[in-house]
Amino acid sequence: MGGRWYYNRKPTTQECCSVSIFNLNRRGALKADCSLSLSWTRSNTGQESSIKVMVQVSDNPHVRFIYTVTKNNSESSSIDDVIRLGKTECNFGGVRYWFICNSCWRRVAVLYLAPRGYHFVCRRCNNLSYQSQNDCLISRVFRIEKRRDELQAKTRNRSYRGIPTRKTLKVVTLNRKVNSLAWFALRKPKRFSASLDS
Repeated sequence: MGGRWYYNRKPTTQECCSVSIFNLNRRGALKADCSLSLSWTRSNTGQESSIKVMVQVSDNPHVRFIYTVTKNNSESSSIDDVIRLGKTECNFGGVRYWFICNSCWRRVAVLYLAPRGYHFVCRRCNNLSYQSQNDCLISRVFRIEKRRDELQAKTRNRSYRGIPTRKTLKVVTLNRKVNSLAWFALRKPKRFSASLDS
């Protein structure tokens, strides 16, 4: 099911290589100075990429990304990016780390390398959009229906002591979304049929 097509459509986050601070934290890389390598496959091209990550949290916390980028004339260049880490105190003790974007100096959780980019920067600096922002109306309806059906299958008890459970309330909310989008599709049949044709 295709999405809307734009002449100046932004690239999506799924088309880019990304490094998440939460992924580094899950691997235990933010507890002490360490180095590790990450690899991923781009969804649109199937191209495999890898990056070496060196984390230093003891003094002057920062992360180094070491990777190779191939330019248009098939000339490869090695890049060594240093990205500062910011931290915030948690309410119940401990700290939470964030990347500081080298372009806008904002605190972000995920950095992206655009398909024709050379450096890891945030989503806003890369001018990226999410895939759901490019979806047509019918794709949105199908995606919400699928989420609703999965949630209904997981729901064992619809209520507890006469009060609806959170999953039940979420299913009701998703039902309302589907109904409102279907109502909108009936009110705007041209737009709906155009999204069916794409």
